Amino acid sequence: MDIWHWTGFFVVIAIAAGISALLLLPFLNAQAPRTASEA
Repeated sequence: MDIWHWTGFFVVIAIAAGISALLLLPFLNAQAPRTASEA
């Protein structure tokens, strides 16, 4: 049962991280200098 618990926890974190990345990337790119995106 522990495997299922940790797997579910990891999946939730991965999905949340993916959604957060998709939402934050355009916002960060709009404010961050172009050099930061290229580096």
